This record gives sequence, structure tokens and C-alpha cells, in this order.
Amino acid sequence: SPAYLTGMQVIGSNLFVAGDFKKAGQVPVESIAQWDGKQWSDLGGGIPNTRGSFLLAQDSSGKLLVGGKFSSISGIPCNGLAAWNGKEWSEVSINPKDSVASASAVCVSPNGDLYVAGNLSVNGEPTKTVIIRKRGDVIEKIGEIQAIPKSIPMVNVMACNGDLMY
Repeated sequence: SPAYLTGMQVIGSNLFVAGDFKKAGQVPVESIAQWDGKQWSDLGGGIPNTRGSFLLAQDSSGKLLVGGKFSSISGIPCNGLAAWNGKEWSEVSINPKDSVASASAVCVSPNGDLYVAGNLSVNGEPTKTVIIRKRGDVIEKIGEIQAIPKSIPMVNVMACNGDLMY
């Protein structure tokens, strides 16, 4: 099947790309890669055994955020959202402990608030599309998208401007 990109983010002089691909140039990668202006590189093993859309953003500390439908990245357990600090991946906790998440949109406000839209399933309850704000260690649900019958609600794009999230 053909390769495709679903996310791009520039941080400093580096371009990060994510999507459904196994090579960046001649470098083997797993769905995510970095271009430094001269060569492609792998990001710590990437997102193995996963197909789908991935979104990218930069958090207030300069880390790369990657969101999507995955439960681990480079062997690190996570629920749909992880951060790359330039050397290694870490989980970005946005969910109650008993939830399974799939991040579909993310933005970071100038004050550092992280907004994530995605699907949550808590204790086997039906999946709901919610918008969560993480301010420091405080995580709160700030919205829920209701679907029409027999459809799946989805937020695919968010943008932050000042203290506003769209």
C-alpha cells in the first residue's frame, strides 16, 4: 500500500513527519521520522505495528507531541498521546487510569495548557468524544461531543490562539 503523511511539525530547524510509512529516504522507520535539513532519522523505534493517522504538535517546553490510536510507543505504555524530548519517548497522561484513549486533535496554548480531543471508553461504557484540558497536573473534561444515532463523533482539528481554543 502507498505511504502517506498525516502530521507535520517544525521544531527549531527540524521537521517531524508522521503517518503510514516504513522508510524516510533510505532510513527504516516506524510511522514517524525527523528531517534535520540533511538527513532522515528514526525516533527511538517509532510507533510499531500501528496503522492510522497521527497528529503532531509542540508543547510549551519544546517537546514533540504525537497523538493517535496507539497503546505504546517504543515500548513505553501510553494511551494515545506521547512526548519526544529529542532522545526518548514518555507518556503524556491525559486519561483516568481505567480509560483507553485515541487522540484525534491536539493544541497547546501560549500559556502551556494542553488541549486534547479524543475518544474515551471508561469502565466499558460507550465511547465518547471529549475535549480535555491539562493545565500543569490538573486534568479536566471541558467538553463532550454528542453524535447523531449510528455515527461516531469526531474532532479532527483544534487551534489555540491566546487563551482561546477553537
